[in-house]
Amino acid sequence: MLSNDVKATHSASEIESWLSQYLAKVLEISEQEIDHHAHFDKYGLDSALAVSLTGDLEEWLGKRINPTLLYNYTTIASLSENLATELTN
Repeated sequence: MLSNDVKATHSASEIESWLSQYLAKVLEISEQEIDHHAHFDKYGLDSALAVSLTGDLEEWLGKRINPTLLYNYTTIASLSENLATELTN
């Protein structure tokens, strides 16, 4: 999941926004077409995209993220909530 080395201050809504922008850019669709409650597989999230997404998200958050986290939290909303909670602990 996340490492405990540095505390970050990203809210769930900030993480949701980042994820929406990321997926919209990768999928070449408007951000308004991204449903925060739809499963990632709706957007064709495969293992290669999951690794890429988590790598970029790690860089933005400044925290290590296990790529399998996207399979445990399968929507933007649930992943964002989980990450925000972990970042504040």
